[in-house]
Amino acid sequence: MMKSYFLSVRLALVATLEDFLIHIRLSYRSIPFRTLVSDLVSICLSIGFVIIPSLLFGLCLLVVPQGRDAFLLVIEKMIDGYFQQFFFLLFSICCWAYASELGVRYAIAVSDNSGLNLSEQRVRWRKAVQRMLAAFFLIFPFLVVLFEMVRLLFLATYISWIERGFYIGMALLILILLFSAVLYLYFVKIGDYGPGRPQRTLLGKRSLPATEQSWLNKLYGIYNDFTFTFPKASGLKKMHRAAYESLVSHLLREAANGLSGLPQDENVFTKGRMVPSEFSLLNEGHISTQTGYVYKWVYHVPSSFYKVFHSQVRRLLTWSVTVVIVIAVLPADGFFFRNFGAPGLICLAFACYTGIYIGLLYVDKAVLRKWRFVSMRLLFLILFLSSSYFNRDHPARVSDERVGERIPVKENFEKWFAQYKEKYQLRGKHVGGKYPVLFICAEGGALRTGAYTGIFLNSMEQVLSESEHNIDFRSSVYGMSGVSGGAVGLGYYNAVAFREGMPVGKQAVDNAKTFFTNDSLSALIGKMLFGEFINLFIPVPIQRFDRAVALEKTWEYAYQQTFGRDSNSYQADFVGRSEMASPTLIINTTEVETGLQCMLVNHRMDSLRFGTERDLFGTRVGRMSYATALNFSSRFPLFSPAAAVKQGKGLRHFVDGGYVENTGSSSMLELLKEINRDGLLSREVVPVVITLLFAADDQSREQEISWFNELSEILYASYNTRSGRTRTSRAELKEMVRSLGGIPIDAPFRSEQVPMNWVLSGRSISELERNVKNMLDPRDTVMKSFKNPKLEYLNLSQ
Repeated sequence: MMKSYFLSVRLALVATLEDFLIHIRLSYRSIPFRTLVSDLVSICLSIGFVIIPSLLFGLCLLVVPQGRDAFLLVIEKMIDGYFQQFFFLLFSICCWAYASELGVRYAIAVSDNSGLNLSEQRVRWRKAVQRMLAAFFLIFPFLVVLFEMVRLLFLATYISWIERGFYIGMALLILILLFSAVLYLYFVKIGDYGPGRPQRTLLGKRSLPATEQSWLNKLYGIYNDFTFTFPKASGLKKMHRAAYESLVSHLLREAANGLSGLPQDENVFTKGRMVPSEFSLLNEGHISTQTGYVYKWVYHVPSSFYKVFHSQVRRLLTWSVTVVIVIAVLPADGFFFRNFGAPGLICLAFACYTGIYIGLLYVDKAVLRKWRFVSMRLLFLILFLSSSYFNRDHPARVSDERVGERIPVKENFEKWFAQYKEKYQLRGKHVGGKYPVLFICAEGGALRTGAYTGIFLNSMEQVLSESEHNIDFRSSVYGMSGVSGGAVGLGYYNAVAFREGMPVGKQAVDNAKTFFTNDSLSALIGKMLFGEFINLFIPVPIQRFDRAVALEKTWEYAYQQTFGRDSNSYQADFVGRSEMASPTLIINTTEVETGLQCMLVNHRMDSLRFGTERDLFGTRVGRMSYATALNFSSRFPLFSPAAAVKQGKGLRHFVDGGYVENTGSSSMLELLKEINRDGLLSREVVPVVITLLFAADDQSREQEISWFNELSEILYASYNTRSGRTRTSRAELKEMVRSLGGIPIDAPFRSEQVPMNWVLSGRSISELERNVKNMLDPRDTVMKSFKNPKLEYLNLSQ
């Protein structure tokens, strides 16, 4: 039975492909190539709303490493015994395939009226193209996922061949079985309506009633009036005119209702040529002209004629709207998004968008058919544009209550440094009578730099605390400046090391890996594609739909799950009690309206240039949670939107800190200048600035502009300005550190295998661990830096 099943699927698919190839061959012989291409392009344009997102998404999954990592996470969860994301992915693929195929067919049926005025051969060619496009976008989602799974079979080398072979093989087998089932439903004949009648399948065009199939095949445009004509007698030569008039008279005598009912009379025409009785006549059956009568019947085709076809469209519209609303209101930190997974959510979103669009098309063309000047699509466009003006974007979770008085950075450092010297006694002679103090910068780059920063710092603490080094790394750190993902990583380290004082050791490293393995992408994608899809069309923002808030919620959830404590630093106030002698944490962000690099700092920076504008806690923003503050630096559109904050009667918007400078070096430079106003660093401190980078190359990637120069010059200049500013800031910081007798240390991540994503697979975490371990090897440049004579007695514990 199974053999017969697969044989029928294969034969049906081969027959479909052969039919298309035959039409290509025949059409190529009789139709100019230019005409074939123009027909293909015109058909593709009519279904662009399906083609463009499908192909773009497929390309992203197959090319960018972020897509690979999201799918790899699905496989890893299967290995761990969690199959939910995989089965939800299968469900979403089926939904996407169904919506795409139906969307293609409906859009073509509405727009294509080539059967009225093109040659029969061109009409056949267009029909063949339409059938193949519908078939292609039916199977396209399966092909993308199948290809990605095969690729993972060879890429996921950190997983043993046995596990890869079993789990990925099992996934491929299930995908192939599901794929064959879909092909069976759409292509395998289960019955017909008799000799010469359309074949029947369970789904697709051939699942429609015979009458609907027949009239859809005519390519008249399903909402156009149908015209039935006889040529006028005056167009014939005299020798044939009398016979023709006699024939027409005979047909009229045979017709039960005379002239008006002739085309719908079963006594005159065969069923295949007869005008359906559901069509209503708009004229009397003839039109008087200057040269005589034209026998012409014009019929209105009611929407109810395509009853089953329209019911399929309505069901898809209802289902799509329902799914969008339900997913939009679900909590970001709930179980749904973690179990559904980002790949499944993206596939499901495309299915819903297609369903909603063809639903609007149906309302315009069928429901509002008589309302010539009313269009739902136009109304939604107007609603979108007006909502973009009235909707106050993505308001940050910021309280109206102002932050209390913060301790000035200079005063705080003096107190911290006094305790630093008092708590630890350097063994031996001080090098130049100075004490080494550590400052850390962290480059941006989504969760990959966040995970790298968090894992590296906790691992370095562990290594340096061992007897071989006997260095208390944590107590030597005073300043931290992070951007985007780097700010997220420093934020995590600050929370566990300084806000909660968790112990150093292997468990701290494991906790960091657990935190950064959390899936931050699924909730973000879910809210972006479903919740904010609704927000685009309403004048008031709903926080539950906000993808930036969803990202913050996932961090709060991850921290809670990692440590299992009732108290959660990520939910607590960022500044809280401005304690004396605590390290300074700088979260860098960019103000859209001014282009200034701004910052959120737990201490007050009095000498900061444009301080009242750039130190946001001074006059710009009120209290906010720890997670919200970190997210001010990681709002890189389109993944995470700008944070909108009220300023008087207007708004200010803040985006990713990397728009200005991507390593935190410029802010760190200003912090060092603030501390050194009276020469304290010069007299008593050896500043050690560790910059965590995601690439060893400090140079701008020079790329010759050779295409669309006038446009490219603007785009490349705008983007590369950040690189130039970053290089300049890093150079200025290093110059100052060296002038103070300090040591700048670069700690670059030496692999490009980790994607810039908000979810990291086990493969990515393993790659991070491997690189961090190599960097903490005593022979590595980073660890050799701690052998510098100036750091020989760095904070040795008593």
